[in-house]
Amino acid sequence: MVSKSAKTLLLLAFGSLLHSAYSAYEAVWKTQGVSRNNLPFDIVAECLLSTAAIVVITVLSSDELKPISLHKASHLEPDSAFLSYRPNFLDIRKRREQYKATLEEK
Repeated sequence: MVSKSAKTLLLLAFGSLLHSAYSAYEAVWKTQGVSRNNLPFDIVAECLLSTAAIVVITVLSSDELKPISLHKASHLEPDSAFLSYRPNFLDIRKRREQYKATLEEK
């Protein structure tokens, strides 16, 4: 469960990200006739810092990961007949010998 302080920090970081997006929109709109290639440094810094804050807060406030068990993840039991038809479980040497035998018969 995410703590209340983490939720508050995430809300502030999202607000900062939205503010930087709106500031970038205004900066581009005001410079329509001029070169639009460069955004002011403070807008870029605010965007990068708020994005980094969102990532760090999300990672640090997440619950501990738990291992996944196959019997809990699916209700299907592995079938040995099914597994033998998968290409990475085939005996390549045996198949090669069978192929050579069919070529010799022709």
